[in-house]
Amino acid sequence: MNEMVFDLQRFVKNNNKTQIITMDNSKITFGGVYKISSGFTGTITIDTTEAVTLDGADATWLTDLQIVTESETADLTIKDLYVTQQRESTIRFGSGTGNKLTIEGQNVFDSGGTPSNGDGAAEINIGGGLTVDGTGSLTIKKGANDKGGGIGTDWRE
Repeated sequence: MNEMVFDLQRFVKNNNKTQIITMDNSKITFGGVYKISSGFTGTITIDTTEAVTLDGADATWLTDLQIVTESETADLTIKDLYVTQQRESTIRFGSGTGNKLTIEGQNVFDSGGTPSNGDGAAEINIGGGLTVDGTGSLTIKKGANDKGGGIGTDWRE
């Protein structure tokens, strides 16, 4: 499996630049702002307790984007993400109780109107617990036969 690890602490802090995520199986290990490139599909793993912002402003609609946090206290901001999901949860937080999701801009998670999440995956799986805040909006559209919730745990958990 190819995995791209973003080891960008020096780059983000010294140059105050935004990184662009272009490859599936990308792993973020330092806080910062990361733009998701147009046409991206796949998994982004976040393995840091530092604040991470995922910005989809330049990406239009993304297909099958999955965001997984490995930290017990993830601090994730989503901004302008438009995702059509045909598999599991769009965002899956770890088992810790200190997870935080901040919503900026307009965000839409759409399961495509079909029972694509047949196992009942929540679009945002809260893991051990989740605090949600922000000034943006989040619209979650589920298919008529989907068993999973918008924000919560998966159907069989």
